[in-house]
Amino acid sequence: MNLKSLFGMTAMAVFAATALPGDTLAQQAAPEGEIITLGAGFGSEIPVPRLALGQANDYTQLLYDALIGVAPDGSFDPARGLAEKWEMTDELTWTFHIRQGVKFHNGDDLTAKDVAFSIWQTAEPDSRSGYADYIRETIKSIDTPDDYTVVVHLNKPSIYLDRYFTGSLAMVIPRDYYEKVGPDEFAKHPVGSGPYKWHSQSAGSFIKLEALPNHWQVGVPRFQYMTFQIVPEEATRVAKLETGEGDITEISRFRVKDLQEEGFKVLTKPGDTLLNIRGEMQWTSPALKDKRFRQALDLAIDKQAILDGIFGGMGRLAVSYPGSIVDTCAQIPALEPRGYDPEEAARLIQEAGLSGYTFTVPNMNRAGVPELAQVVEVVVGYWQAIGLNPVIRNTTYEAYRSQKRNGDVGNHVVVMDNSAAESCKSILHELAARFDSDYDSGANIKAEDHPELAAMFREALETTDDKVVQARVSDIYQNIYDNWFSTVIAELDLAVATSANVPEWDLGRAKTGNNYRGLVTRP
Repeated sequence: MNLKSLFGMTAMAVFAATALPGDTLAQQAAPEGEIITLGAGFGSEIPVPRLALGQANDYTQLLYDALIGVAPDGSFDPARGLAEKWEMTDELTWTFHIRQGVKFHNGDDLTAKDVAFSIWQTAEPDSRSGYADYIRETIKSIDTPDDYTVVVHLNKPSIYLDRYFTGSLAMVIPRDYYEKVGPDEFAKHPVGSGPYKWHSQSAGSFIKLEALPNHWQVGVPRFQYMTFQIVPEEATRVAKLETGEGDITEISRFRVKDLQEEGFKVLTKPGDTLLNIRGEMQWTSPALKDKRFRQALDLAIDKQAILDGIFGGMGRLAVSYPGSIVDTCAQIPALEPRGYDPEEAARLIQEAGLSGYTFTVPNMNRAGVPELAQVVEVVVGYWQAIGLNPVIRNTTYEAYRSQKRNGDVGNHVVVMDNSAAESCKSILHELAARFDSDYDSGANIKAEDHPELAAMFREALETTDDKVVQARVSDIYQNIYDNWFSTVIAELDLAVATSANVPEWDLGRAKTGNNYRGLVTRP
């Protein structure tokens, strides 16, 4: 498929802007009440897009507008983003046409210069975005020929650049205000153009947002206040829900039945996350470089028992990274989930001369998988049973992420939840970030140690032919499976319990947060 057929034929049809909310301000009642979301954490609690990340997307999507809008099902929706239309004008150029009339919360007009500034924010040295290196290497320059046109020039082709500009990667902040007050003051008093403005914060306790009188996309928000309260212990979050002190909380899967019997509504998002295990910096450890060790780690685990016993069967066994989501991009080979074979696992460890081998297993809280600590303990028990000596180290995700960025996770095997959106761009990014050090220096394996796999990534990442991407993604998926680079346990369904104050709500399909815009938008 050539560029003209891929982008030119659909530019008018796919990217034509749709109507804004039909009700006028006069017809809509003022926002009322407060919705309190209880969570183990909301990212770094720094309300700056390049620094927030993770579960912060639940509140940042209310505070900021993204360059390109996405519907709850994951498809592009120009009516929901700041770009009314966009096109790939040639292999190295994208043009974005910005919506006129949008204002920031401080009254400043949102223009092209703010969009360009916000894109470059992702590439700042302190950026915590997993896309930071990609932006630095891919984007050559950004022009703003007028107040509502942004032209992005690339160093190399990127046929999925528009997907990178959805969500937190391209949330737009006001350049003039940011440069006037500086980064520290901006973090204390952030300004965006979303349907909610900053109200207050107590670090480690809560973040509170207040509705605008009217918003260009949402209209008049449904609720006056949206509060995101940090409650690390799940038992306490559930207790607050039961006493009416909270309205929304993600819950462990085994609690679903009990809360439903109490009369609470439990919403689910199928296949929200992939629970997987991977050796970090595999080239630093003789054991992790040995395929037999990686096989043994996988075969030692009874994945069905974990799915049934810890997660109440709310999910399904998975085959390989990044899970069944890969079907939305590539025609993948028919592969079977790995079986449970502790005898073979023990034999492999003995054959490799690794009996009693010691390695570190981080244990951390993850909002999307409150059961993670229990999983770590069970998995470590399986590995001990085949003659290994894993050592649990309690930490936080933020601390571990910083440690990984500094290259201090050699000989670590991490149990983690990961996910990709339903797009070839997201799938390819997740694969490359884990298994291609030429794309991401924090990848688990060195590209130079696996030249065949590295060549597949180069072709997929640099082509302008969507069919080539699909073919290479299929090959990459097979290669990762064959080499046992990652152990996958199961694809888990997300469970969210809500109070009677929460109306019907589509959680959406996004893997980096729930559809809070849908929650605050009136029917």
